[in-house]
Amino acid sequence: MRDRVVIVGAGIVGLNMAYALNRRGWTVTVVEATTPGHGASNVNAGWICPSHIEPVPAPGLVRQSMKWMRHSDSPLYIQPRLSGDMARWLLAFWRQCSTEAFRSGLEATAVLSKQTFHLYDEMRASGIQFEEHRTGVIHVYESPERLEKSYRAFSEVAGPHSIEVSDLILDDDLRNVEPALSDAVCGGYWVRQDRQVLPQSLNSGLVSYLKARGVDIRSNVPVVGFSVSDDRVTDVVLQRGRLETDAVVIAAGAWSPA
Repeated sequence: MRDRVVIVGAGIVGLNMAYALNRRGWTVTVVEATTPGHGASNVNAGWICPSHIEPVPAPGLVRQSMKWMRHSDSPLYIQPRLSGDMARWLLAFWRQCSTEAFRSGLEATAVLSKQTFHLYDEMRASGIQFEEHRTGVIHVYESPERLEKSYRAFSEVAGPHSIEVSDLILDDDLRNVEPALSDAVCGGYWVRQDRQVLPQSLNSGLVSYLKARGVDIRSNVPVVGFSVSDDRVTDVVLQRGRLETDAVVIAAGAWSPA
């Protein structure tokens, strides 16, 4: 019977995997090269926003990306270098920037996101403690043209997927909603159903919950390899020692390819 699993990486993905597998009866060990929640899992905006269902590859993005690539501080910048892997990735990305692929990705992400709020509510009900705010997200703009274009595009996506979006909120009406906005902002729109969590609290809440449930979480334990038999991982090799296992989840973020 396959009931032991080692999760490599204790970021927000690895910790959530540990939570899900522990609830399904697996014996879970999590190994982390630094400390749980280190890096991007702690220093992010904490948005819980199923409204953001649009895939990154989209029609017209390649042309826009070419403009961004001229500036290293743009939203998308890839340092030019000779790399076969990078060339293949860019080609695959370019092929996904079609209307058909975009719509397919949109539908798939919408389905995946549908249970998001329910799952967070379930985590809290199970005893995981974390800071959460249900104030929504306000999208603001300095340019009336960009505001109109963005609002129209967002509304087209929101409607079919039951995402509630406010009417346009302009000038002082918007500053009454959010006084921190400057006079440079001409307007925006409010997606009230979105939430925010404090990332550090969610990470620490998951760690506390998992340890109380018997999950073995090991910090400062880099993984250096695996033992494989009959196309199955049997051991996770650490810098010091090894862990026998029936299954492995690799959730090491940017370090996963290694």
